[in-house]
Amino acid sequence: TAIEKTWGTLFDADEKPTARLGQFLRGLAIHLINDYEPKHSIVVTPAKMLKFYEDVRVYDETYPWQTIFGTLSYQSISKLYRDLRCQHHFVQDGDMFDKMPHIPGLTPNGFQCWMTRQIQAHPETEFERLSKAVQDMPISNADDIKERFPKEISRRLFPKKDNLQCRQLVATALSCDGQVPVRSAPMPPPPGPPPSQTPQYVSSYPPDSATVASDEDNSPCTVPIERERKPYSAQVGGGKIYDDFSDTKVANTNTAEPSSSGRPHRSLSNAASQPPPSTYHSIRT
Repeated sequence: TAIEKTWGTLFDADEKPTARLGQFLRGLAIHLINDYEPKHSIVVTPAKMLKFYEDVRVYDETYPWQTIFGTLSYQSISKLYRDLRCQHHFVQDGDMFDKMPHIPGLTPNGFQCWMTRQIQAHPETEFERLSKAVQDMPISNADDIKERFPKEISRRLFPKKDNLQCRQLVATALSCDGQVPVRSAPMPPPPGPPPSQTPQYVSSYPPDSATVASDEDNSPCTVPIERERKPYSAQVGGGKIYDDFSDTKVANTNTAEPSSSGRPHRSLSNAASQPPPSTYHSIRT
C-alpha cells in the first residue's frame, strides 16, 4: 500500500530489524527526550519510560510497567538494561548537580534496542502500542528531522509471530531476579538430533519375497579362503563302490563262474573283504 511504501521495510525477510526501523525508534526516543518533562533531558529516564507506557497503554499488557519503572530501584533498572544490552547513562536528579549521577537513562540507541527486542518478543502487542504512538505523537526521522512519519502503520511491517528466544530473554530480564511477577514465556523447542542419530522407521510387515530375492541376487559372492576348508579324510573301506561290485551282486555270488579259458575267477566276496594296502610304512623301533 501507499502507507507501507512510505514507511519502507522495518524488518527484512528473515525478520531482522533494518536501518529504517532504527530511524523510527530513535526518532520516537528524541520525542520523549525533548517533549516529556523535564524537557531536553539527554536520555529517556525511568520516569519518562513510565509516562510513555501510560500514554500508549494496550488492553492486555504483558508486563507490569508500573512496577518496573515506578517501584524498582535504579540499580535494578540499570541491571535490566545491561541484561538486554541497552545503552544507558547515569544522570543526576533534577537540579541536584552536586550529587553523584545515579539515575539510569536510555540513550536514543538504547531505546531503539529496547523497543526492537519488545517488538521481536511480542509483535502483536507492540504493533498496537506503536499504532497509538504514531497517531498521538509527532515522530520524525532521527537521521532527517524534515521527514515526518505517517500517522498510520501497517501490521504487515512487523514480524508475523513471536521470536521465542527473544521472548524468553525479555521475560527473564524483566523479572529482575524474581522482583517482578511476569508471565512465564514458552521455552523454544529443543534442537533436533544430529542426522546420524535420527531414528529410522522400522516396518512391522515382513519384506516382500521378490525384494528379498533381488537383494540376494545383488549380494556379492564370497569365496572361502584356504584356512576355512576342512582337511581331507579317508577311512578304510569308505571308498566308492561301483555298480559292478554292488552289495546285491556280492551277496548272490559266492564263487566265480568258470571262464571260457577254463581259469576260475576269484571270489568277489573274498576280494571285497581284503583290506586295502596301507599307505604308511611301519617304522621299526
